[in-house]
Amino acid sequence: MKIMIDPGHRNNILDYGACGNGQKESYLALQISQKLKKELEKHHIICYMTRETEKQTISILERTTKTLNLKCDLFVSIHINSAANNNASGIEVLYKGEKELAESVSQAMSTSTGATNRGAKQRTDLGILNGFEKAILIECGFISNAKECKKLTETSYQENLIKAVANTIVKKYKIVIDNIDLELKDAVNKLIVKDVKINAVSWNTLEKMNLRYTEALVEKVGRAVFNTGNYADTIEKLNNIEVISNKILWTEKRFTKEAVRSLIIKVANKV
Repeated sequence: MKIMIDPGHRNNILDYGACGNGQKESYLALQISQKLKKELEKHHIICYMTRETEKQTISILERTTKTLNLKCDLFVSIHINSAANNNASGIEVLYKGEKELAESVSQAMSTSTGATNRGAKQRTDLGILNGFEKAILIECGFISNAKECKKLTETSYQENLIKAVANTIVKKYKIVIDNIDLELKDAVNKLIVKDVKINAVSWNTLEKMNLRYTEALVEKVGRAVFNTGNYADTIEKLNNIEVISNKILWTEKRFTKEAVRSLIIKVANKV
């Protein structure tokens, strides 16, 4: 996967974006973008940046052209918000067509930092979003809010922001690194914490899954989550809470690794 990370502004020599509380949007956006690039690269994602320094200027058209020429799969633009009301605060993610990703990123960043989740907002009037099929613009917080602006300058806060973004992208696109399925691994660990008595190594990769033990897996989920060790009862309850979409497949025990993966992840998100 290839991602273009766009530190907002510096469209021309005078463009620093919003300014407030002694900070410039373009500089904070660059800091956060550089950290996001490093974090995504840990997941073996190829990352580019529209600009690398504050001295560099690049127009919106040049950003679009660069991204399209490199055939990037996703465009992520990093910005800092501002408002006349100095009490305005929080995180929001703008999108043209990527609503689901925008909502997930906004929620993850809010959860990670404790900032207000202002949600995902569709914008069809922004040139920076209009050039791509898959693009989001992240407003990381308000430079006009003194308290939030101070947080945005802190390394630990920036790290919380970018890890939330990176983890959401990894899960959204089901990126697997070194044969580790991060979403599946996280789900298995959640089930173990919830006292589902399974061996993590046996279930956290498709490669190591042994479908002969799927019935036992379901029964263990039933005991821990529904207080029943009966396979049929557990399948019925999982169907009722929309964890499984094809009840007949499970009733007839026609297991597939992808179906088991989906069940594990969905159960983990429900409990």
